[in-house]
Amino acid sequence: MTGHDINELVEAARERSCPMLGYVDEYGDTRFNVVQMQLLIPELESLESAGSEAVRATAAALLKLARQVPLRPHRYLLFLGD
Repeated sequence: MTGHDINELVEAARERSCPMLGYVDEYGDTRFNVVQMQLLIPELESLESAGSEAVRATAAALLKLARQVPLRPHRYLLFLGD
């Protein structure tokens, strides 16, 4: 998964009006906590079955990571901007 893949996923999220992924900042850091995972995971699930192959693959990879966040305390899903 590359930065380009993430940017393509974020663009697809914006097109689908996904409030969490659609606001990932490609130039700044974006962090999602355990509470936000409740909103982020359904967005990733919807993108896992839509869009280009890169969008689907990136959503699937991030979904695996997002599902691990609630398993232990003080875990986040962090997007680092360019």
